[in-house]
Amino acid sequence: MDRISNHLDDNFTLIFALLLIILLIAAIALLILAGYIMYKKYMNTKPITPFDPEDTSDCQTLDSQTLSSPLGTSVIANASDVSGTTAFAVATETNKKGTNQDSFCQKYLPSASASIIAVADGVGSSFRSEIGSAFVANRAVELIAEAIEKDPKQIDFDCIFNRVQQDFDLEIEKQFADQMDVIPTTGMAFATTLVVGIDLPDRFIAAYVGNGSIIHLSNRFITFPKYICVPWNAVNLLNPHTVDQGGKESLYRVFFYKGIERAHQPSVVEVRKQKQGNDGEIFIITTDGVNSNDHDIAGKDEEGSIWSPVSQQLADLYDHLKAYVTSPEEINNETLLTSVETYLKAMKEGKKLDDDTTLGVFITPLAIKYFKDIK
Repeated sequence: MDRISNHLDDNFTLIFALLLIILLIAAIALLILAGYIMYKKYMNTKPITPFDPEDTSDCQTLDSQTLSSPLGTSVIANASDVSGTTAFAVATETNKKGTNQDSFCQKYLPSASASIIAVADGVGSSFRSEIGSAFVANRAVELIAEAIEKDPKQIDFDCIFNRVQQDFDLEIEKQFADQMDVIPTTGMAFATTLVVGIDLPDRFIAAYVGNGSIIHLSNRFITFPKYICVPWNAVNLLNPHTVDQGGKESLYRVFFYKGIERAHQPSVVEVRKQKQGNDGEIFIITTDGVNSNDHDIAGKDEEGSIWSPVSQQLADLYDHLKAYVTSPEEINNETLLTSVETYLKAMKEGKKLDDDTTLGVFITPLAIKYFKDIK
C-alpha cells in the first residue's frame, strides 16, 4: 500500500508540475500577443506634431482649390449633374444690417465622390469673430479634402482640427502684425464654432466644435401629413458643447486665437448610408440660427406636464424641402442652392431669423432616385 501511495503521490506531483508549465507557457504567449497588439496599435497611430511650415508630411500638406465664401456669398460646387452623386448646396443669411459673422466653405472631390461643406458661426461677443469663422471654415475643408484624397477611411480629425488652430494663430499674427495691440488680451478673440459635413459613397461623417445642427432626415419625411409639424424621422445628431450659464448657453469648445487643444477637440458622428431600396437620406448641417439642441429647452406647464418647444425655423425648413423635392424640377446642385437661398430669404422677410444663419444640405443619390420615382 505504501508503494501504491508513493506511486500516486509521484504521479500527482508530475501532473501538477506539467499543469504549471502549461499555464506558464500560456501566460507567456498571452504577454507576447498583448505586446504585439500594442506594437501594431502604436505603429498605426499618427502622432500630433507641432506645426512646421517646411514639413509637408501627413496632415500638413496643402494643395487644393477650394470653393469658398468667407463673407457668405453663395457658390455652386461642380458636381451637380454627375449621375449617382449627392446634390449639395450651402448658403447664409443675416437679420442684421452689419457684418454677417457666419461663414461657409464647400468642395467636391471627383476622385472620391466626396462632398464637403463646412459652416462656422462667429461668436457675437468675440472680437472680429467673422475673421475667425472665415479662416476656420476654409482651412478645415482644405485639410479634410487632402485627407480624403489620401485615404477616406483614415481621416484624423484631431490632427486636422489641431492644424486648423495652428494655422489660425499664424494667420492672425500675419494679418495683425502691425496692430497686435488691438487684439484683446482677455477673453476669446476671433472665436468661432465649426460644423463640417462629409458625404462619401457609403457613409456620412460630421465633425464639430460648438453648437448648431447635424440632422439625419429620411427621404420618407415627405409622407407625413401637414399636421405633423416636425417628422419623427428627422434627428439632430449634434450634442452641443455648451453648458447653462445664467439661463443662457455658454460654449466650452470653440476655436479662438491662441486656443488650447481641449477647446477645439472635435466630436465626430458617422452614419452608414442605406445602399438599396427606397430608404435614401438627407443630411443637413447648420449654425445655431436654424436650430441647436441647446435652444430647445423643455419646460413645465401649470399641470406639471413637460413640453419641449420646436424650432419654427426647423419646421419651416422641412416644409420647404418637401415642396422642393416633390416639385417637377430636377434635383441637382443648382436647383438645391436656389431652394436653400429661397428658404433663408423667406425666413428673413418673415422676421424668423434670430441670428446669422447658415444652412448646408446634402441629398443622397438614393433619396434623389426615390423622389424622382414618385413624381
